[in-house]
Amino acid sequence: MSAPSSIAFTRSGPSDCPLAEEDGGVFPGSRAAEKSTARILIPARNEAAAIARVVRGCRRAGFSVWVIDDASRDETAFLAAEAGAEVLVLHGPHHGKTAALRHALAQLPDSVEWLFFLDGDGQHHPADLERFWELRHEADLVVGNRLPDAAQMPFLRRWTNRAMSALLARGGIRDSQCGFRLVRCAWLGTWLPRGHHFQFETELALLAAARPCRIANLPIPATYAREQSKIVPWRDALNFARCLLR
Repeated sequence: MSAPSSIAFTRSGPSDCPLAEEDGGVFPGSRAAEKSTARILIPARNEAAAIARVVRGCRRAGFSVWVIDDASRDETAFLAAEAGAEVLVLHGPHHGKTAALRHALAQLPDSVEWLFFLDGDGQHHPADLERFWELRHEADLVVGNRLPDAAQMPFLRRWTNRAMSALLARGGIRDSQCGFRLVRCAWLGTWLPRGHHFQFETELALLAAARPCRIANLPIPATYAREQSKIVPWRDALNFARCLLR
C-alpha cells in the first residue's frame, strides 16, 4: 500500500542502525540480530515532555523505533529523532492515534516480524520491553495488564477500562485498553485498523476474538503522572460502540 502524501520521513542518523552486540557487530542468530526483526511503533502528539526519554529507553533495549508524530505543535518530532527514532510526520490537522498507526502499518517493510506498540507519554516503561520479548515464542499477541495495579489509575480510567475489558473478554485479553503490546506480524497479516482516535486497542482485541490467537497477558505497572488525557469521553464511547457493532 502506498504511503499517503501527508507523511514525511525524518531519519535520525547512525543511531537508526541496530545496536551492536557488545560493540562487536550484529551476527546471525545473536540477540541483536533477533531484535533487528522487531520494530517499535509509538504514536505521539505533543509529547515533547516525555518522548526523548521513551525513545532512549527503547533504543537501550536494542530495538528500532518509529515515532509517528501526529501534527504536533511542539518539538516532539525533533526530540524523537534526536533520541534515535525514525520519525513519520503526519502533516495537517490532527489525525488520531488509530489513523496514525494505520499509516505506519501500511509502510512496514516485509523484514519486520514483530511489532511493539507503546505510548509516548511515559506511562509505559521501556524497561519492560525485555519481559514482552521473552514471551514471543509462546504467543502471537502479548498485552500489558495494568488491572492488578489498577488502584494507581485515575478513577474514571480504571472503571472505564474494567467495563470495556469485560465486554471484550471473549478474546482473552484482560486489559483490553492497554496500549503496550507485542504482536507477531505473521498473525497480524495485512490487517489495518479502520478507526481514527482511540479505537486501535479495541479493534485489535476484536481481531483476536475473531481468529485463532495465542494471547499472553503480562502484568505491568499502571503509571500515571500529571499528563492530561487526550480521550474525549463522549466521542470515544461512541467510537467504542461502533467497533462492537462492526
